Amino acid sequence: MISILPIFSLVLLMTPTQEPHQARKFVITPQAVPSPALRYVLLPPLKELKTGNAVQHYYRCFAPDAIHFYRNQPFAESTRAWLESPYDQAARMGLSPSQQQQTQKTKGKDDGEVVPATREELNLFLQYSFLDEIDQAARRTYAEWEYLERMKEQGMALMLPDLNGIIILAELVQIRARLAVMEGNHERALHHLQTGLTMAQHLNDAHILICSMTGMAIAKNMLKIVEEFIQTPKAPNLYWALTDLPSPFLDFRLAYAGDRLAIEYLLGDPKQLEERIFTNEEMQTLVNKKLKPLLRIDGQQGNNELTLMILKEYPRAKAWLLEQGRSATDVEKMTATQAVLLFAKARFQVLADDFAKYFQLPLTERIVHAQAFNEKVKELRSQQDASYFLGFYFYGYYQNVWIRLVEMDRDIALLRCVELLRHYAAGHGRHLPSGWDDVQDLPVPVDPLTGKRFSYKLQENHAVINVDAIHGSPNPRSAREYEIYVK
Repeated sequence: MISILPIFSLVLLMTPTQEPHQARKFVITPQAVPSPALRYVLLPPLKELKTGNAVQHYYRCFAPDAIHFYRNQPFAESTRAWLESPYDQAARMGLSPSQQQQTQKTKGKDDGEVVPATREELNLFLQYSFLDEIDQAARRTYAEWEYLERMKEQGMALMLPDLNGIIILAELVQIRARLAVMEGNHERALHHLQTGLTMAQHLNDAHILICSMTGMAIAKNMLKIVEEFIQTPKAPNLYWALTDLPSPFLDFRLAYAGDRLAIEYLLGDPKQLEERIFTNEEMQTLVNKKLKPLLRIDGQQGNNELTLMILKEYPRAKAWLLEQGRSATDVEKMTATQAVLLFAKARFQVLADDFAKYFQLPLTERIVHAQAFNEKVKELRSQQDASYFLGFYFYGYYQNVWIRLVEMDRDIALLRCVELLRHYAAGHGRHLPSGWDDVQDLPVPVDPLTGKRFSYKLQENHAVINVDAIHGSPNPRSAREYEIYVK
């Protein structure tokens, strides 16, 4: 069961991996952009949408007689093994029962490896009608998860058991899309890609960072299928379809606001904490139930650390309360714990606003300010200013989240570059341009981080696109190299 507390390891496992600095190879066939330009799209067109809440349809897929087939551990593991297999290898699996037996002989239980599911098994499973509910969900006008009121009641302790099910549904959509690509059914593949990318956007509307991160991982997996799609014979050119996607594709402002709300309601109704004086017993109950799990996540263990922090910060908290106009009588009646928590929440609000005020700036400026803000938080940590402990927890990961979202927008821009090269080759005898300036009939995509064109070189038999690393990124994939070959 997933909690609103940041469990990013699960999300990172869903993100396609790549060795650092390993070149990514594309073998493309020339294909001009379609006419009309948006004949193919990667999000459902308006004419396919119906008024309603998508979440209702997602939840219908959780019925025990529906999803329990996929929850069977051996089959789920073999399915993920198939998704993680290289495209050419996965395409050859399971074309006949004899091939299935051969696969099991060469890669079976004896060597401890999971046997990837066969295409035959996957196609059989994907006939279950409940999967159509996912397509219907992606073609509803909004997604209302109804988390906000629960966050006000439970704060950071909010549990998200439904997120596990959504992750499973996204894997099934990815399977459907990849099978359609392998079968050469480009229209059906696009339909499933639309479903998967819309699921990502629906999760981003949940006002919770872990949901947005899961949505980002789903979108990245769908873009992985797009990479395979554009390298298949006769694949339509998706240059304008990729251009038509929102930029940024995901915006975590809602998630930021929701997580901030969860911190504000950490100890229940914030008005109660501000307006009434709690007894020692009441404060101890609140701290044990809601605050201590948060401190454990932030690396602070046990009662001693919390007690020492309160003792250290109480004089400053007391002085601050008096500065805010509190009566000396009320301040003296207040427990040290309540006084320090009120002080810490006020400090948190200052940091929260300092971070949020950059949201409207252009992306290039936003990243620079986010890095400067991160340095400010590090400095406060080094000074051991415990009054900012809520901010230390909240901002320990937000800069990295922002960087990962930028990386995804870069992925989309780079796929546009590949499609631009397919279009150019179609009109120039299968040749690639010597430089971006050779391209005259389509806008050359730019790096969404820098606003400049990606580095491009034409070599003897292929083109190379290089992408610089993002400063401050912990992810080696932020620097990459694309090699494009024409067949």
